[in-house]
Amino acid sequence: MADNGRRYLTDEEIVEAAAKMRVADPNVDNGAFSSQKRAEMVTLVRIMGATKLQSKSATDAEVERRLRLALWDSQRLENYFPGKAFSKSPKLDPSKFPAWPDWKKPHPELRSDRIGAVRMDGFKDAARMDTYVFRHFTASAFTQMENMQGVPMNAPDSIQGSWIGVKAKMLSAALDITREGGAATPFVTFFANDSQGNNESMFIMEILDVRQVAWPEPTKKAWEQIRTCQETKFGHSATGPIVPMLQTPKMPLILVRYTYMNGRPEGGSQFTLHLQSRLAETMPGASPRKVLEQLQEHLGSGIETPDAHLRTFARLLSYNSSLLDPTFVDELQSHWNGISHDVIKETRISFFVPCLRLRWRALEEIESGIPLKPPQTTCNACGKPAERLICNSCKFVFYCGTDCNKSDWPNHKAECKLSKRLLTDPASFPQNKLYISARTYVDFVPESGYAIEQEAIKYSGSCSINDCPHNEYGNERFLVSTQMPATYSHNGQYQGQTVFLWDRRRSILLRTSPGDPPMARERGMPFEIPFHPQGYANYVKAVRQKGRQRQFIHLWAKRVGDCIELDLDDIPDQGSITWS
Repeated sequence: MADNGRRYLTDEEIVEAAAKMRVADPNVDNGAFSSQKRAEMVTLVRIMGATKLQSKSATDAEVERRLRLALWDSQRLENYFPGKAFSKSPKLDPSKFPAWPDWKKPHPELRSDRIGAVRMDGFKDAARMDTYVFRHFTASAFTQMENMQGVPMNAPDSIQGSWIGVKAKMLSAALDITREGGAATPFVTFFANDSQGNNESMFIMEILDVRQVAWPEPTKKAWEQIRTCQETKFGHSATGPIVPMLQTPKMPLILVRYTYMNGRPEGGSQFTLHLQSRLAETMPGASPRKVLEQLQEHLGSGIETPDAHLRTFARLLSYNSSLLDPTFVDELQSHWNGISHDVIKETRISFFVPCLRLRWRALEEIESGIPLKPPQTTCNACGKPAERLICNSCKFVFYCGTDCNKSDWPNHKAECKLSKRLLTDPASFPQNKLYISARTYVDFVPESGYAIEQEAIKYSGSCSINDCPHNEYGNERFLVSTQMPATYSHNGQYQGQTVFLWDRRRSILLRTSPGDPPMARERGMPFEIPFHPQGYANYVKAVRQKGRQRQFIHLWAKRVGDCIELDLDDIPDQGSITWS
């Protein structure tokens, strides 16, 4: 019996407990990323958000690539490692990041339900919350609604719940580090039992370090939109200080040495002996028995977790491990640092960060299996290949250089300002097409499932007021999803008459309505909003006759100057389109 009243296992009991755990097959590593079967990869990609995954004709290698892309995108790794792009071996080096301030110190206030983080105010307590390692594992990995509904705590035990389960276990580990302090949390343990209650697998992460990574700052244009949102969504002046929720996040990166034991290694785990020696270093003067009791306490306080969740977590860490710079890994796994060859064989160096919802562009590539490539564009003046220089007003045409840009203005002017003709002479446009100005007149950022406010704005598809989205399709036509919600209105007027449209990757988000021009006058806006009445009338007929629920319809679209042209004659087969 220890001084704290807790009973620890005797040496004999430890031997007996180990004997009940089957001996692992040294040739099988179910925690390796490469151990996944095709069906497991497909399931994981789908539960990560790619619900419309088209994989029947894909090879196993193609399915694996899509899963790799999903894991890369969910973790936003290019935000952590600027200049690094998705590839099989990007050689990431976390050593360049500063340490998370005071991550080894405890936060005892989090041990009390009365002063828990859930009760903190996002404005008043923002500075304190920024010091918590676990904050983004809950506030960014899950939306506010998901946290309120208890989603992290209610993941199904099967593989269907494994992705939520993984994010919940990340949160649990980060909360332990924050609450107890990194110095008192040398490692965290999760385990799974079989149907007889015997230990089937164990997942141990030694916490090596916690780094702090400031994401890249938004562009000047993006800040304009963020400040507008600050006024419309949060009720704070657009010219005042940026509210905490809209500030660029500083994210945690937790560096670990881990092992996933699906059965005990023959002869016992050398990693646990390593952990015991690490504990001894933090307990100067303690007897070997005291150190062993402390090791038991840490291992015994592990969280029972469904094995499907443990395997998925181990496979995520296995994937992240493969991304690290070998030189960085070799330094940590060196015998010069006191790491034995047996421990090196049993463990890997990896890291984990908050996992977020997939972004639209990655989702399109993952679901369709078609890599997104920039359009083949040519100079609007001379016809030479052109990619970088684009008209700053309409964002539609490209130029090979400034000379062609300037010389082409007399020819491009009418097309660039096509929305002006739509405003003054809408009858001059074809009636079998609906023309919508590509400029943003009404600021709106719909709920999209992104927990980080900057991302919700950036990936909404909406632009700053009077700005146009960048042309991502050149002169090619592309599919858009359109909706005419039956309940949407402007102050009770024009109910069910507003049309919203967006493309699959959310590079555009536009609206048009017979109520928009009078709304602009009513609000005293410094501009008029164009409207195409003849095209709109034919669109309404099309959506009523061929759309789903008389509200939704996919159409072919094309950029024309600062407008979008919707084809109302060549309407695609609605049943063949899987995204919405």
